[in-house]
Amino acid sequence: MPCFSAPPTSPDCKFAAYVHFVNRKPVIWVVVHAILDENVPRSISFPTLCDDGDVYALEAEGRLDVYRSTDEAGRWFWEVVAEAPRGCSPEAQCFLVKCEENRLLLVQVHEYGESVEVYKLNQSSQDWEKIDGLGRCMIYICGATCICKEAKAPEMENKIYFPRLHSKNGKIVFYSLETCKFHTFNGRKFEEESFEGFLGTKYILNPHVWIEPSWSR
Repeated sequence: MPCFSAPPTSPDCKFAAYVHFVNRKPVIWVVVHAILDENVPRSISFPTLCDDGDVYALEAEGRLDVYRSTDEAGRWFWEVVAEAPRGCSPEAQCFLVKCEENRLLLVQVHEYGESVEVYKLNQSSQDWEKIDGLGRCMIYICGATCICKEAKAPEMENKIYFPRLHSKNGKIVFYSLETCKFHTFNGRKFEEESFEGFLGTKYILNPHVWIEPSWSR
């Protein structure tokens, strides 16, 4: 998967790709040549760059890998960090995201939204630990993106937002880790109606993006 974290510097450079700017930080281009086993097919998703320069990514089955640069030639070496969470369903979709202080989280969403679970990586034991809340943070996910941000308002925190609209009121759907149910907003409050799973929602087809507006007052 090609990953870009800065715009091209040459006016003659052209490419077609999904570009994700992370916190508008100035970065440089890096070409990664990973040393992999050519006999083992790989399908990675949600590559995540941490402050130490390591790149973490999920395998198709939910396993966490890391790519590290460990020699002067600039070659990157791959190794397994953690297996998929215990009891992970093959039908579930997994999303990798970095939160504050380089904390890695894994969001597991079952096929029809009947279950949404969040895990944090224990670096010491190299295992996933289930957590019940995000504190003041919120997560936005879709097929190609997973972003964790500090909530701008208390009503938005501790929630996971999906690219889905409620079929009746047309409002964005989110999952509350406090109620363990899906909701939509009515102003700054929950709708009275809550629901379990994605039944009664409409998925927004690609391409789509999450946009953070300017909060100037």
